[in-house]
Amino acid sequence: MAQTAFGSLSSQFMDPVHGGIGALQHELSCIDHELFQRLRFILQNDVAHFVFPGVSHTRFSHSLGVMHLAGRLYRVLIEQYLAEAEQDFHCSQEHLKAIYYIYCCFRLAALLHDTGHFPFSHEFERIDFIQDSLADSSLLKQFWGSDELSLRYLGKTSTNQVFAHEDYSLAIAYKILHKASASGDFPVEIDDVLALMENSCHASSPRWLQSSCLLYDIIQGKEGASAALEPDFVAGAIRKFFSLMISGEIDVDKMDYLLRDSYFSGAKYGLYNLDHLLSTLRVGINVHTGWVGLSVLEKGVPALEDFVYSRFQLYQNMWSHKAVVGAKVLLADALAESESEALLTEIRSYLSCSEKFCYFTDHYFLELFRKLALEKHQNATDSAEAR
Repeated sequence: MAQTAFGSLSSQFMDPVHGGIGALQHELSCIDHELFQRLRFILQNDVAHFVFPGVSHTRFSHSLGVMHLAGRLYRVLIEQYLAEAEQDFHCSQEHLKAIYYIYCCFRLAALLHDTGHFPFSHEFERIDFIQDSLADSSLLKQFWGSDELSLRYLGKTSTNQVFAHEDYSLAIAYKILHKASASGDFPVEIDDVLALMENSCHASSPRWLQSSCLLYDIIQGKEGASAALEPDFVAGAIRKFFSLMISGEIDVDKMDYLLRDSYFSGAKYGLYNLDHLLSTLRVGINVHTGWVGLSVLEKGVPALEDFVYSRFQLYQNMWSHKAVVGAKVLLADALAESESEALLTEIRSYLSCSEKFCYFTDHYFLELFRKLALEKHQNATDSAEAR
């Protein structure tokens, strides 16, 4: 494919929700990593498939979809701002480089945002004996593999802090990006991708600062618009906006899973007008108060209301379905019943080692449940024969 301001696509994944999902070469390097491939074996909706049989899609396909929507949102924003720019505004080569740089960072952060999910996703983190392991900061520090890296990206931790999948996503994203960038032909700074992910606490790079100022000129539609502001403010505002677009009340993560869960469940509650919504979103920055957030054009309010109501409907009719809630209770009981010192030791080894974490999937516990069920059956049979 021809080179464009948004890069040259190297490959394409066919997706039932979005159609063709294009990927850049450096994104393929991340997708091919074993820690990302692990997401093929983590279901998006833990046990909901017991009630909605079609809901067997994975975090892998969802992550590709989120990356795709991040790219779509970004491209629409750029196209709209350039179309609305002042007539004398010139989009220079430096502006184009800035567009591409932030585009790559945003898409990579969207792609990697879920890589730290544990087996059964959110349900796993709610189990009492699992929480004890997640409260042990030494495990995550070992996972990072370096005290320096842990302190840089994780920051100082409190004694009563319980870590979550977002913390592991940050560490895994670093490992994936570090390996992908080893070839030397990588378009972004790792820190700038991680800066857009949840729970990140480190500073952005000088390259992000420069690109953000150039992007702000495009947003304002005039040359040197960022010159009147502190570069650190502009860089922080752009960083915060794209962070919110990955993890906020209205973000590309939710945009994908509403459509995806609706499609695979057969329930049509999560549908909304994606094209209309994307075309009416804008970057909201108030230089006087420091507020940064998502702005919506007046004509986009109905599409936004549709999105919010669709999310409510899917929660009400699928995720909060009484049989799904019941299945979650059974899952919690099964996990609690399987608790043992040996299991805790093994889980802690997965949570402290990225090489082992690759195999920490839904299948790990399903196999454990199968073995426990067979043992119970054998014990019952032996007892019956003894009588």
